[in-house]
Amino acid sequence: MGALRLAAQQNKRFSVYVTESRPDSSGLKTAKELQCLGIPCKVILDSAIGFIMEKVDLVLLGAEGVVENGGLVNKIGSYQLAILAKAAGKPLYALAESYKFVRFYPLNQYDLSSSIASYTDFDSSLNEENWAEYLSTWGYLHQQLLLYHVPIVQ
Repeated sequence: MGALRLAAQQNKRFSVYVTESRPDSSGLKTAKELQCLGIPCKVILDSAIGFIMEKVDLVLLGAEGVVENGGLVNKIGSYQLAILAKAAGKPLYALAESYKFVRFYPLNQYDLSSSIASYTDFDSSLNEENWAEYLSTWGYLHQQLLLYHVPIVQ
């Protein structure tokens, strides 16, 4: 959010498409924050990313963690977003604070341990006895899907 806030303060002209970000709908909160900053934005369904990709110039996403090989640990859906951005030839930039750099070297999404991956209850009828029905809300994004790997210092 800090990068977008700074761009708005510098009177840069831009608008933002924000994914709804299911299951917690955190994209709605992000959109409200952007609107409070005077940044034009539209909320889109997570499943509409492929449809909207041709309209964007670049893709920004945050990261819950940056691992040793340059990959990212982030919300489920980031991997699909990166694949679509790469296919459309759109640059993808990940923004993360330096404290999120972790000494961890996963090779794929399944290398995330249960201490990193969390599970979300989509249905209140689910309980501990049927954990297999829960879906992970974290995924791993390999650094090869990032167009540029540029450290940004504030």
